[in-house]
Amino acid sequence: MDKQILEILLELQKGMKDVKTDIQEIKRVVNRIEASQTEDVVGMLKVNKKKQVSKLNS
Repeated sequence: MDKQILEILLELQKGMKDVKTDIQEIKRVVNRIEASQTEDVVGMLKVNKKKQVSKLNS
């Protein structure tokens, strides 16, 4: 009985390591997406600003 409990606990521990690794990967992906979105917004703002300046100078 104790051996079975120990085996179950070891399996759970291994599973938790896998989950932790997956969570870390998900966090890295989310951070890349957030950074990319920020760059996209900055790029759009620059383009809009150039368009507005061009309209004012026309």
